[in-house]
Amino acid sequence: MLDAPEGRLSLVPDATPAAPIVIAASHSLRLTQPRTLKHGDTFAVFDQHGDAIADSGGSDGIFHCDTRHLSHFHLTIYGWRPVLLSSVLRDDNAAFSCDLTNPDLFDTQGQLAMPHDVIHIRRSRFLWEGTCYERLAVRNFDDTPRRISLELAFAADFATCSRCAAPRAHRGRSHPPVLTESGARLAYTGLDDCERTTHLTFDPAPTRLRDDLAVFELELIPQKTHLLYVEVCCDQLRHDGRRPRGAFPSALRASRRALRGLSAGAQR
Repeated sequence: MLDAPEGRLSLVPDATPAAPIVIAASHSLRLTQPRTLKHGDTFAVFDQHGDAIADSGGSDGIFHCDTRHLSHFHLTIYGWRPVLLSSVLRDDNAAFSCDLTNPDLFDTQGQLAMPHDVIHIRRSRFLWEGTCYERLAVRNFDDTPRRISLELAFAADFATCSRCAAPRAHRGRSHPPVLTESGARLAYTGLDDCERTTHLTFDPAPTRLRDDLAVFELELIPQKTHLLYVEVCCDQLRHDGRRPRGAFPSALRASRRALRGLSAGAQR
């Protein structure tokens, strides 16, 4: 069992003055640059990790029809943020991917339980018809099985684009989240009496799910990749019956066909 964040050591103490200093790998030194996706009336702003941090004071999140349907979306491993390896956004702002790895993780006695760079995570994400699709490919590069906990924290403030810059004195009503076996429904009724909703669906279903957090306990076989899928649907839920793992590739193909059509039309 790995230690909780408040008990984790960030520096392994020296045994003697001459002993080498070992600094725990826990943070990326890359600059934070926003990654923006766009399709139709939907756009999304994330950092290079693919996260939207609610307390960052910025305009991160997923916006649909001038309303932020997801204001917080944060991936952690045992409560710790992964280390950023690379982050790529397509030139047409249609798709985003980033590569992450685990930091050094310590047990309750301060012993190194998992060295950095053992677990690799690739996040792939795009927007299509009011929905944000994401696939997480988690791979164990160790020679032995590894058990990890991935956490996805989420929240929706349903702020308008203008209110992100200048908060209003009055706002509508946020409704309690409604949990399902594989996701959550977040809802808000604005001052205009219109209800706005965000549907999050996870595939496979989380090991544990609460109003603001999905936890996945994964048993990772050496040199094998485990796939997780996440959908964030704005104002409506898909009704085609497909699970996110089936919807992801079909929506990606549709998105690419549409982009090729736009490109061909622009060249005429």
